[in-house]
Order: sequence, then structure tokens, then C-alpha cells
Amino acid sequence: MILLVVSSCLSFLGMHSSLVGSQMLKLVNRTTSRERELLTKKRDLKLEQSSISMADHFVKYSKIQRKINAIDEELAATQDRNNNWMLELGLTYVLKMVAVRVPERNLNNYVIMERAAVL
Repeated sequence: MILLVVSSCLSFLGMHSSLVGSQMLKLVNRTTSRERELLTKKRDLKLEQSSISMADHFVKYSKIQRKINAIDEELAATQDRNNNWMLELGLTYVLKMVAVRVPERNLNNYVIMERAAVL
């Protein structure tokens, strides 16, 4: 029974891998509540900054710009953390898959080359 369920799941994933993959990417790459909060704050600051004349109120304009720059840095740091996590996760599983499959291929190539040398 379990073999039937596993084979059914694998065949479903094989046929609908693009659908499953796109849903997984949406799940992994979704913005967190903190990122949404920072983006909203940045948008509000930009609106406030656009209403201020840079020539007339340079100090106020500069303070808002520094806040926007700090938000940009925090967003970049958050995205770097997410990218590093995804890279570590991807490398961990991809390298495990390659490590499992490479010896089989090398062994098969060695056997084929040995047979060719005998002939």
C-alpha cells in the first residue's frame, strides 16, 4: 500500500513538477511581515520626501534620505540572509544527490572501458 502511495506521489510530482516548483518558489521567496513593514515605511518616507523642497528644507530632506538609506540597507541584509540560507540549503541537497550518483556513473564507465579493452 505504501509503495502505491509513494509511486503515485512521485508520478504526480514528475508530471506536475513545474506547478509544484513554482508554488515552492512562491512559498520560499515570499516577503516576511518585517520586509513588508520596511517597504511600507520606505514608501511613506519617499512620499514625505517628495513633498519637501530640497533647496528650501535641505536638512529635513537629508534626514529623510538617511532614514530611507537605512531601510534599504536593512532590506538588503534581510535579502542576503535569505539568499545565503537558500544557497546553503540548495548546495546541501544538490551535493548529496551528486555524491550519491557520481560513483555509480564512474563505476559504470570503468566497467565499459574495461570491457572495451578486453575486446
